[in-house]
Amino acid sequence: MKRLVIVISLVPLFSSLALAQNFSGTYVLESGEGGTVLSVQQDPQGKVRGTLQFDDGPGYQLEGMIKNNEAVGIASLQGKSSLFKLRFQGDQLMYTIIPVTADNKPDVKNAQEFPFIRHGDVPATAGGEFPTAGNPLAPAAPGGGAANPLAEGGTAPDPFVGTFADDRLTLRLSGGGGNYTGQMQFQGQTFPVSARSPDGRSLRGTFSSGGDSFQFDAMLQGPALALTTSGTTYNLRRIGGQQAAPGLPANPLGGQGRAPAAAQGPGGAINDPYMGVSFDPPQGWKYEKRQAIYVIGHMTIPGMILVMPHSYNSAQEVMAAANEPLYQGQDGQLMLTRAPQVVSQNMLVSDFGGVLGGQQAQGRIICMISPHGGGVLILAGTAAGSYTQQYATLAEGMARSMRFSKPQEPPGAAMWKQRLAGARLAYMKSGGSTDSSGGYAWSDQHDIYLCSDGSFQSSGGFSGTLGTAGGSAIWDPGNQTKVGQWAIVGHGGVPALQLRHQDGDVQTWALSTDGQKTLLDGVQYFVVENP
Repeated sequence: MKRLVIVISLVPLFSSLALAQNFSGTYVLESGEGGTVLSVQQDPQGKVRGTLQFDDGPGYQLEGMIKNNEAVGIASLQGKSSLFKLRFQGDQLMYTIIPVTADNKPDVKNAQEFPFIRHGDVPATAGGEFPTAGNPLAPAAPGGGAANPLAEGGTAPDPFVGTFADDRLTLRLSGGGGNYTGQMQFQGQTFPVSARSPDGRSLRGTFSSGGDSFQFDAMLQGPALALTTSGTTYNLRRIGGQQAAPGLPANPLGGQGRAPAAAQGPGGAINDPYMGVSFDPPQGWKYEKRQAIYVIGHMTIPGMILVMPHSYNSAQEVMAAANEPLYQGQDGQLMLTRAPQVVSQNMLVSDFGGVLGGQQAQGRIICMISPHGGGVLILAGTAAGSYTQQYATLAEGMARSMRFSKPQEPPGAAMWKQRLAGARLAYMKSGGSTDSSGGYAWSDQHDIYLCSDGSFQSSGGFSGTLGTAGGSAIWDPGNQTKVGQWAIVGHGGVPALQLRHQDGDVQTWALSTDGQKTLLDGVQYFVVENP
């Protein structure tokens, strides 16, 4: 079943690890009894380690990995081991102890769950070893963790957003979070561009010409950008100075600040051929596009409006997903506060509320369904104490101005179709540890078979084993196989692989390359021949 969750529409901005949660931090037992402290560190590869320390004795050593929105692994104490699981529930971190049965299987029925709360801030990281993943409601800042648009301070300028040129070549880029789209102009011709920055200082991307795709690399050199393609280097200078900081208010849930720096299109309308939609933002509000999301703000009115794509095809699909959280993470949770109301054949309206970044948030959410499939979500909100009917009126006005068209293929889509048709995408990661008291091993393996007729079959899953002097245990929920249809779609101007399962679930990954590597949401998959 599909879920009406905000983070699904933010796939191009974050790797799967960032979407899965960030558990790094120090937590204390919510009851406050006994001084029990849980310390967790998470690395970029999805490995989790830490300690569960009691004030009256030695503590457990934790080692595991991220799986979806949970962390699972082994807790070891003085030669004895058990399984553990971590998951966020609102502002609580739930720690689950899972004993092992006599026949060496996880005893899920007798598992115990304990609520922890964060103690202080997430520790700063050194050398990038255990970075803090960003808020799924904000794009990642270049070269580090994502800036939180719901916290004081706003975001830093993006060094790649803007226009760079010399006397031959002009490059215009938009986007953020390390993912960019735009165009090159050379000798009177225009070429669509997509690029990715792994470190906030360099770019690697492609541009399309006559159905072919060509690679380029670029490096910041002070105010200049040195761009190299096929052995030729262009030294481009920024036109118009440093890109202004993204113009959300310093705290969109309260207070005033800068409005988005990007100008509106002709007549004030926004026209996005890759999303297949055009609409009118409220008068006096300005916008900027962050990958697949339009962020709309005002100079003096607190809060913001978000417009983002979704993959629902009917009101029934939206209603079926309405009980799921809109957003759930370590900094809060947003839920629908009433059942969606069907206003017309392609428009559903509801309200949302919850806690985000330590503040009560409130807003209006509208789901618009396109006759071409999918559609857009509109969220207009602010801090609960500042919310008025004005936000609902603004969102509904934008919704009624929307005009849908068949989405255009993004640059590079044809190349990806040719490359992936009839191929198998393979992902595998494994690890483990052993010492005198025993050991454990785990593996996470997935295969996606993309058939030339547009069908797919996926299989794989996570499994692990635990061995100690007292016995062993197996963590294996089974190898689940799913089937459906696949397609290359546009996601905010970025090519993406979309799987539509027979059960109605839809998965979408942004496609990119890093040298010879194929990346799905920034995670490497191997492309091999489909037997």
